[in-house]
Amino acid sequence: MIPRGMRKRSITMALILALGLSTLLPIGAQAASEKESKLSKLKFGTPINLGYPIRTVSINDGVMGKENGRDVLYTTASTTPAVFNVIDVKNNALIRTFELEGVAQSWRHVIAPDGTVYIGTNTASGTGELWSYSPATKSVQKLKVIGSEKSVWSMTTDPEGNVYIGTYDHGKLFRYNPKTKELKDYGSLLANHNYIRSMAYVDGYIYAGMALPFEVVKVNVKTGASEVISDAVPGILGVEHEKLEFAYDMTVVDKYLFVKASGEAGLMMVYYNLQEQKWEDKYIGVDPVSGKGVMSYNQVPVADGKAYVPAHGGILEVDLATLVTRNTGISFATSLRGAAWIDMGDPELTPDRTLVTIQANGKLSALDVKKGLRKDLPGVAAKGGPIPIHNMERGTDGRLYMTAYPGGVGGVVDPVTRESSNFLIGQAEGIVSAGNKVYYGIYPGGYIYEADISGSKISEPTLLFQIGAGQDRPYKMEYADGKLLIGTIPDYGQLGGALTIYDLSSGEKQVYRNIIQDHSIVGLAYKDGKIYGSTTKSGGLNTTMPVNNPEVFVWDIAKKEMTMHKQLTSLTGLCDHRMISGLTFGPDGLLWGGVDGILFALNPDDLSVVKQKNIYPDVKDYGMWRPYYSRWGEDGLLYIGLANRMTVVDPATMEYRSLTPSNFEMSFMTLAKDADGHEQVYYTDKTKLMMIPISESDSVKTVVRNGCFGEPLNADGTIPGWSSAEAGTEVEYSLSKEQSFCGEQGQSLKITDKSQSNKGIGSYLSDPIPVVHGGEYTASAKLYIEQGLIEGLRTDDSGIVLYFYDKSGARISTVAGTVIKGMPQKEWVDISATGAAPEQAAFARISLYSSAWNMMVGYYDQVTFEGQSPGGLQLKAVGELSVGETFDVILQAKDVTDLYAVQAALAFDPALFEVVDVRMADGFGSTSTAYLGWNQDGAKGKVNIIATQLGDRALGGNVDIAHITMKAKQFVDPAEVVLTKQSFFTDKNGDVTKLSYMLSEDKKLGIRFAYDAEDFNKDHRVDAQDIALIAKQLGKKLDDSNRMMDVNGDGIIDISDIALVVLKSLESVN
Repeated sequence: MIPRGMRKRSITMALILALGLSTLLPIGAQAASEKESKLSKLKFGTPINLGYPIRTVSINDGVMGKENGRDVLYTTASTTPAVFNVIDVKNNALIRTFELEGVAQSWRHVIAPDGTVYIGTNTASGTGELWSYSPATKSVQKLKVIGSEKSVWSMTTDPEGNVYIGTYDHGKLFRYNPKTKELKDYGSLLANHNYIRSMAYVDGYIYAGMALPFEVVKVNVKTGASEVISDAVPGILGVEHEKLEFAYDMTVVDKYLFVKASGEAGLMMVYYNLQEQKWEDKYIGVDPVSGKGVMSYNQVPVADGKAYVPAHGGILEVDLATLVTRNTGISFATSLRGAAWIDMGDPELTPDRTLVTIQANGKLSALDVKKGLRKDLPGVAAKGGPIPIHNMERGTDGRLYMTAYPGGVGGVVDPVTRESSNFLIGQAEGIVSAGNKVYYGIYPGGYIYEADISGSKISEPTLLFQIGAGQDRPYKMEYADGKLLIGTIPDYGQLGGALTIYDLSSGEKQVYRNIIQDHSIVGLAYKDGKIYGSTTKSGGLNTTMPVNNPEVFVWDIAKKEMTMHKQLTSLTGLCDHRMISGLTFGPDGLLWGGVDGILFALNPDDLSVVKQKNIYPDVKDYGMWRPYYSRWGEDGLLYIGLANRMTVVDPATMEYRSLTPSNFEMSFMTLAKDADGHEQVYYTDKTKLMMIPISESDSVKTVVRNGCFGEPLNADGTIPGWSSAEAGTEVEYSLSKEQSFCGEQGQSLKITDKSQSNKGIGSYLSDPIPVVHGGEYTASAKLYIEQGLIEGLRTDDSGIVLYFYDKSGARISTVAGTVIKGMPQKEWVDISATGAAPEQAAFARISLYSSAWNMMVGYYDQVTFEGQSPGGLQLKAVGELSVGETFDVILQAKDVTDLYAVQAALAFDPALFEVVDVRMADGFGSTSTAYLGWNQDGAKGKVNIIATQLGDRALGGNVDIAHITMKAKQFVDPAEVVLTKQSFFTDKNGDVTKLSYMLSEDKKLGIRFAYDAEDFNKDHRVDAQDIALIAKQLGKKLDDSNRMMDVNGDGIIDISDIALVVLKSLESVN
């Protein structure tokens, strides 16, 4: 009986256990499958944030001003988030900083007549914003989102304090009025010109520097009337117009506009005479000796009729009367990011002829143009932070190598020690490692750099070669047979990427452009002297994509020709698409890759499709330049960023797991080994390096009750195991034999959703399924869409949803699953939802869902639930036993969480065993903290045990529950005690949820009997055979073969030993 005074909760639990719980779910029951996938043996953990491997200051621009009588520099570090800095120039000291929430970059700062600093910014999500800093209030403020434009590139002000803004990607001009807070949109200034890259204000007109290609437009700010004034510039520079891409920088210096032109022709500067409204015939070109042109500028200092600009690797002096230039002798091969004359109080520097600016790395530089002296101030004046990772690859040494955007800094992370370091490198679009080297494909310009990684630190990267042929972005890099294989995107305004083959031994470079006309190359794989490539329709910026679909091609290295090419339009579910990528040869010899959300495998002999699976049917017309990254694991699985969704696939069964949420796009991924030598997944999330741990699976795949919908309807017409949670007037759920995927009855759950409104919302819920808080779970099902998803209708909601509830039944978490948009019709497809059970979660329910936006006739079948095992029950016996002796069998709970109560049913052969006693194990509790009761049917060999905690106490881990003392009556081999599948346990919420975990099968404990000392032939009997064996050894010397026959242990085998064996045999007879 239950002791008097037991708390109500325990009484409830005891009754529940005695009578049985309302829902019993099998532990470890496997869904039917013809071939078990390798995926079922692995667990992919929750992504772990390994930190920010690349940190920098990354200054693009700045402006010099005055604040409280001090010379200050205002600048923004393009980090995530961006950081606005106010720097005391003379004292080389940081005064204050402000994080600009959501901002990733700033390319221009201007100071208005009232001292307000305006900051042109670009957000991480691709939106242009205008911010301001007030020297009076010492605060920053976001003022405006600049229309629908992606970024702010140029700004200036007028005498009234209005701010003029130039943007990308429609080349628009805006005016912000700080008094009215209104933003005026002048519209796009020139057709087919995406950028206003620079600008200046003079006497009621804006002079806007455009791209692509180069133009300067004069705009009347009152009327909006505009005219192109730059027709003469190509002739002055002696270059073709198309080789001038950007009017990159512009500022007013005396009576001139200084305008920097950039492009294939180089970096040059021309002069526009504002008084005479004409271009001067003088310019600063590219230095023929150094090959360097004009760098960028925002402010150009002037003194004694001379202006100073960064050019030819130093500072050039420009005589404003004659436009004749002089080299000051200062070496300074970078831009002026804000500049002014500053008295630094340094006796080595001329007080009124020392130009101060800031470098990209945040260091202040003092440039004495009179003495030709440069002094870099110690330390870094500006504060920065993490910046987005733009590429990542594993080196041959196992370390992770990466670069950032904006370029300038790279990172190295050792996945064994998790230590990181930074080094200087440009923006790498592609990375590959071979031997003891890492190779970087740098944008802009299509340069290939090489770095040595044989030491503890990476060497300074050095230029290996430039691709040329109008190629700009080396997005795809592979190594094979001593060669670098490179697929590239062309320069601005151009179509036609290239395949580059570079022999690392000879230095020979071969560049093949337009292998597929007007396409770029973003997929490469190598086998048997042939390169297998794939293309994207995207060319350089500011181009129109060709109409024809991307292709897979084969290039014969020896023949130097394309031998085969093919479109993949035969893939099921593939519509118009812009990129094929992720090419890789698998262990099966097939060529694997991805397009949109489809994974495919091709026969390399004829490029025919051997395997395919539309994993993400909602993905359409995906991609631009960045390839899909694919890696084969040591486990034989394919890890691929399919549409930049981290996915792992078993190539044998085509089963897959999505390792990141469906609404998250990772950028770069690879595999590398950790400190334990285990391969893990590493990917980037903006500024963060993430790791997905891979381990042996401890999850359990459970068939949800009536998951195959084969049970007959309940008396009230409802479906066993399921209930309608929400059903609009235009949606119906019913059992149907029209389609079936599993189950002997050949039935499935049919849904008919006739409306795209709230009348068409439907949710059919499974019965509650107990969960362990913190555990990760996946609800899966098969869905067959008979008809629906009509073109033009919104269908981007999930077809399956996983809900988590607390013990009171309140829903506390919702996990959306596979979206229905674009899903193939008239075939069974996999849908799933994966999420972690929150801290307060007690159970989950699966929703087969149709939203207000979906409209279809479909069928659901084979609903399963997989996740962290709640633990289990088992029996254990210690040592061997002998007939006639008692022994203990221990009832144990293994790997449990919040264990509260157990009901165990044991079975045994009553001819072999009997139960003497059952007592509570010390680990389960005492009479004051727990209760144990039991009974038995000795004739039938059955024992029932009920054990429960008292109060709110619960147990976790491995727990001994009860000791069952048994006696062996006779020997039989084999002998066993069985923990039957009628046994189950519940967690601490069981009294509320009415849920328990039931064994999926009987668990048998084999009983080992000890051998008698006289049983020489080990047949568990002492008889005449044993007597004969010892008789033959009488008087012989002891050795390993007969030592056991010295029964009395006196060192000899004699008649007394034989007598003992005879006596034992007589006992057996009796």
